[in-house]
Amino acid sequence: MSGVIYSCPTLRGPLLSALKKAGNPSPVYFLPQALHSDPQKLHAYLQERLDNIFNVERVVLCVSGCGGATVGLAAKNAELIVPRTRDCIDLLLSGDDYRTVPRKRRVYMTEDWLRHMENSDISLPKLCAAKGEAGAKAFLKKLYRGFEEFIVIDSGENDVAAILAGLAPYLEAIGGHARVVQGEHRIIKELAEEKYGHNFLRIKKGETVPAGFYPPNPGPEA
Repeated sequence: MSGVIYSCPTLRGPLLSALKKAGNPSPVYFLPQALHSDPQKLHAYLQERLDNIFNVERVVLCVSGCGGATVGLAAKNAELIVPRTRDCIDLLLSGDDYRTVPRKRRVYMTEDWLRHMENSDISLPKLCAAKGEAGAKAFLKKLYRGFEEFIVIDSGENDVAAILAGLAPYLEAIGGHARVVQGEHRIIKELAEEKYGHNFLRIKKGETVPAGFYPPNPGPEA
């Protein structure tokens, strides 16, 4: 087998679509949702997979900086390829100028992220069951204080109307608003087409992922 892909589940839609369009048959393994917010556990999980994979030429990670989770990963049995991006937002927005898109005090959302949120402990139905409607809304308002702007990334694969409808009760609870931006996800397409150019870090077998391989935030509004 030439290679396998390990991906964040929040990238499922755009990744599978890009692989299909590119005619890329590489198997994809989606990471457990619980690892999404824990860089140390994500690092350990990925390293265990890298240590126990055989008979492949390369392992491609459709994750990125992820809070430092990929730094120090050792390519024990195959070449390791990692996007030079900070996080999944960079992957979804990636185009000519994605690194200058304002990021602070905004919540980015896709169909997969909405599904992740609805399956988490902060889903509105779960909170209402535990705290009552008033308590749930108060909890969310406190949680998202200062982050009332939700940005829906339209990758061309999302049902934007469904995302906005799903977000509506959350936005009503926190007094927030949403707007839609286009997400070219060029790096995901390059990954699917196996075009591992300057947007990717290639780690030879026996080497490790260095610190600082992905770009820092470009400024105070990044």
